[in-house]
Amino acid sequence: MLSSSTYNKSDELEDNALIIQNTVEYNFKNKHDLESIIHALEGFLNTKNDSYLSNEFWIENDNSFYKYPFFEISNLENFGSIVLKPSLLSVTQINSEHFICKLGWFYNNEKSRSLQYIYNVSVVKKNERFLLKNILDYNIKDWEKKEIKRVTYWTDDSYKINIEKADEFNDINNKLSTFFESDVISFNFVLCNSNNELMRLIGYDFESSMFFSNQNGSIAFPDDRLIFSGNNNEINTHELVHLYLTEKFKNLNPYMNEGLASLFGGSKGLEYKDHLLKLKTHLISNEIDIYQEFFFGNYVIDFDTSLRYTLSAFICELTLKKFGKDKLFELINCGKSNYDIINYIKKYFEVNPNDFNDFIKYELENYDFKKRPKKLFY
Repeated sequence: MLSSSTYNKSDELEDNALIIQNTVEYNFKNKHDLESIIHALEGFLNTKNDSYLSNEFWIENDNSFYKYPFFEISNLENFGSIVLKPSLLSVTQINSEHFICKLGWFYNNEKSRSLQYIYNVSVVKKNERFLLKNILDYNIKDWEKKEIKRVTYWTDDSYKINIEKADEFNDINNKLSTFFESDVISFNFVLCNSNNELMRLIGYDFESSMFFSNQNGSIAFPDDRLIFSGNNNEINTHELVHLYLTEKFKNLNPYMNEGLASLFGGSKGLEYKDHLLKLKTHLISNEIDIYQEFFFGNYVIDFDTSLRYTLSAFICELTLKKFGKDKLFELINCGKSNYDIINYIKKYFEVNPNDFNDFIKYELENYDFKKRPKKLFY
C-alpha cells in the first residue's frame, strides 16, 4: 500500500499538492508503479511554476507542438482569486511504459464541492523513471498531416480537406502579412469538427464550453504558431490574426487583440457586421452604461455576442477609418491596461469617459452597414 504521507483517501482539501481519490488504486495491480507515478505528479505540481520551459518531472524536449508543454496545467489552478488544488481521479495503463492520469480540479467552499475541470496528462517510463508528458502527441497520433503552402493541416483520418478553402486560407494569410507588414507565417492548423472534439484533443474530459449547444470554438497558441479550430472549416481568420498580432506587438492590448481578430475574422461563427448590428439593435431597447460595462464589466448580449469583443472590434474599425493603419497599430500596441485604451480614445478621438456612451451611440447610429467593405485588411 502507499504511505499515508502520499496516499490520502479523504475528500477534503489538505496541504498536499495532490489529492488522491480513494478509487485510484483499485484497478492498478502494480502498486510500486502507482506510487512512482504519484511521486512524479506531486513533484511536478510542487515545482511547475519554477519554469515554464522545463521541469525535472517532465520529459525533456516535449515540444513537438508546444514551446510550453505544461502551461495549460499551470493555468487550471487559477480560479479568480482562488487557487484550485488537483485531485488524481484515475490512472489508466496504455502499455508497460505509458500511463494516462486524469486530474480533476474542484471548487470547494463550506457548503459544496463543484467540478471545474478534468484534464489528462501522459506519464511515460524512461530509464526506470516516470516522467510527465503532454497528451496531445498521443491523442493526435492517428490524425492525417497535410501541408498546403504555409498551412500544415491536421485532420481526423476520415476528413477530406477542401483544397479550395485551404487555398483561400493561404490567400488570407498572404494578405494579412501584407497588412501587418510582416513575413508570411507558417503554422499548424488542427481542424476539429466541434469545440468538444477540440478540447478533448487538447486533453480535457470536462470543461464547461465542451457542452455548450453552440460548438463553434477555437484556440490559438501564438508562441507555437499553432491553431486549434473547432468550426469544421479549413478557414479561421480570427485565430490567424492573433498569431500576427502577438508576433508584431510587444505591448499588445488584450481587448484590441480580440477586437481586431473579430473585426477581420468574426467570432462564434458570425461575421463582425452581424455582431455589430446586434449590438446596435440591443442598445436601442436596453439602457446600459456602455463605458462601465465595456471597460470594467462582462456584459453579454446573447450566447454569441459580447460587448467586449464587438465594441473592441468597432473601436478598431473606427480608428482605421478615421486615422489610418499607423494609428490602428498604435491602438493595438497601446499597453496592457484598459486605461491605456481610455487614454488613447481621449487623445485621438477627443472623447472623455463621461462622453463615451454618447460617442458610441452616435457612431453606431451613423454607421452605414451597406457601404461597409466586405474585407477590411486588403
